[in-house]
Order: sequence, then C-alpha cells, then structure tokens
Amino acid sequence: MPGRPIADWVCLKGIIYLSGGYMKQLIHMLRRFFCDNIPTENMPEFTRFRVVYNAHILLVGASVLTLTETLLYFFQQKYYGTGWQLQIFLFINVAFLAEFYYIYKERERVKIRSTLALQALYELMLMIFAACLVLRVQTVFDLVHVYVMMIVFVVLFLNQTYWVHVLLTYFSYAFFVLMLPFYQTNALFALTAAINTFIGCSIALLFSRILSAKREKSFLGGVELRRKNEELSALAQTDMMTGMLNHTSVLGRLEGEMLLAQENGKPLCIFLADIDRFKVVNDRHGHLVGDHVICNVAIILMNCLRESDFAGRYGGEEFLIVLPDTDLGEASAIAERMRMQIDATALIPDGKVTISGGIAVYREESLGNLISAADKRLYIAKNRGGNCILAED
Repeated sequence: MPGRPIADWVCLKGIIYLSGGYMKQLIHMLRRFFCDNIPTENMPEFTRFRVVYNAHILLVGASVLTLTETLLYFFQQKYYGTGWQLQIFLFINVAFLAEFYYIYKERERVKIRSTLALQALYELMLMIFAACLVLRVQTVFDLVHVYVMMIVFVVLFLNQTYWVHVLLTYFSYAFFVLMLPFYQTNALFALTAAINTFIGCSIALLFSRILSAKREKSFLGGVELRRKNEELSALAQTDMMTGMLNHTSVLGRLEGEMLLAQENGKPLCIFLADIDRFKVVNDRHGHLVGDHVICNVAIILMNCLRESDFAGRYGGEEFLIVLPDTDLGEASAIAERMRMQIDATALIPDGKVTISGGIAVYREESLGNLISAADKRLYIAKNRGGNCILAED
C-alpha cells in the first residue's frame, strides 16, 4: 500500500521522538544524581567551602595515618613481609601531610582546582593503600573489610563531587579485583571477596550521595540565611521613605571617614542641605505631596553623588552629604550642582522647590563640632532667603 511507508516513517519518527524525550529525562536525572545541585552563581563559593571542609579532615586524617603506618610498619614487616609497601605509602603520606598543613593554614587563599585535584589524588592513594594491605595478607587472613572500611571513611567524610567519589572508588576496586587472583589462590574465596567488596563499596557510595545532598542543602540554607541577614542589615541602615542611609548609619560612616582622613591626611567635606519652606509645602499640598517632595529631592541628591560619596537623611527634610577626598572648592561645585538640579525640577504643581545648604571642612574636630559648623552655615543661608549654598570663607 502506498501509505504504508509513510505510516512506518511516522511511527519511526514518533518512537525516536519519545526515546529522545526519555533519554533527556534520564540524562537529567543522572546529572542531578552525580553532579552538585548548586546554582551556578553559588558554585565558586561552594567549591571553596568544599576545599576548606576537606582541609580539616585531611590534616587530622593524614596525621593519624602517619602515626599508625609507622607503628604498622614495624609490626607488619615482621609478620607479613609488607614492610616495603608501608615504606612507600608512609613516605607519600608524610609528603601529603606537609601539603595538607599548608592548605589548612592558607585555606582561604589556595588555588581551588589544583587543591581539589590534590585531595582527590590523596583519596585514591588511601584506597590503593588499603587494597594493597588487604591483598598482601590474603594467604593468611581474609581482611576484605579493611579495604571497605577505608572506602567508607573516604567517601563519607571527604567532600568531593559525587562522580569523583564513584570514579576513584571503582578504579581502586578494579585494581583490587585484577590483583586478587595473584594473592588469593582459592577461586571461591576470591569471587566472594570481589562480590562482598563491590557490595560494600556500592553501599558506601549510596550513603555518600545522601550525605552530599545534606551538605548541599545545609550550604544553600546558610547562603539563604546570610542573604536574609544582609537584607535585614541593609534595612536597619536605610531610611524607609527615601532609600538613603538613615540618621544613625550616615553618622556612623562619617565617623569612619573622619578617622581615614585623619590617618591619610586627605581632605573631607560635608554638606548639610535642607528643603526651603517645607512647612508651607505640607500645609498647602498635604503630607503626601510633602513626602513625594522629600523622596524626589533625595533621588536628585543621590544622582549627583560620585562613587566615593554617600548621603543620608539627617532628619525630616534635612539631608547630610559626605564628600571624602574632596576639598572645599570641589565640595562647593558639587553642592551647587545639586541646588541647581533641584531648582530646575518641577516637584510641586504650582511652583518649585529649592534647598539651602552649609558646607564644612573637617579639621580634626569632633563629629558634633563638624556637624555644628555645617548647620550654622545652613542657618545663615536660609536667613538670606534660601536657595543658596554657604561654604567657609
């Protein structure tokens, strides 16, 4: 029938499409299972957290292993002839111990990728070391559980990407299985050891994934908590109406700038500004319009600031602008630009709003005296009719 090839083709395309959809779901599930489920923006922080987390464990673990390997060397070489292997691993462990001590001391500054690679290499070394010890004594004892215990210790306590744990674990397992026939002549015992070890490793890796998920959840919970604390801290420092710093915060930051200016000898100026005849605006247009005027004046002031400057609502319709590393001439030019911008903007329906201001230069006086100097000039400027800036003579 002529339509049959077309129907077959449509069916084939449908099967391929459905298979592709299932494959995508499978790949997505595998990626979620084997990879870190951390948002991209948090991955650099999580990776450093992983390095720091491992630094403590590896320093303690390498120290304990150095001690136990030293004791084991004298015991094992006498009874089982494994002295040369212990010598090799003891030497390697001492070298790693020195490196881990450096990583622990400099954990916030070490290179992330190379440090994680070093930690993964040590993880593999521990697994191979345990496998070698177990293989050497196969003719005397069946100590497969020692190798499994090392796997459990490594994959449960170390914080590595899960696929790294899986790759290193089964690589060491393949080494163990390939070498087992050379040390265990009983085929049944060798098969039993291989099966038991595989089951033990798989169970350990399953628990490792569960712990990894908990670590990821704990990390993300910490990130969210820190974000909320930062938001609360920002809210505590911000004037809710204008978005500027509030009275306490702007004075606190000004004190910090005063200390810096005193230390480095650079100039510092402040500009205290006040909206002229604001009570008339409130009485004539109402408090909603008055609030609107305050907010828009704050926006204009903030838009005129440089990157190093900051401003806050000092109180009511009064604003404090802090100008670090700024001399009197520069401060006067900035303040005048602010005054002109506000004067040129229609902020009320039947007229315009203006500001007056006083500028003071920091001369290593107290915070109160510095504010008072600017306030006196502001008072004089308002008595002159407003819409002017008064600086030091």
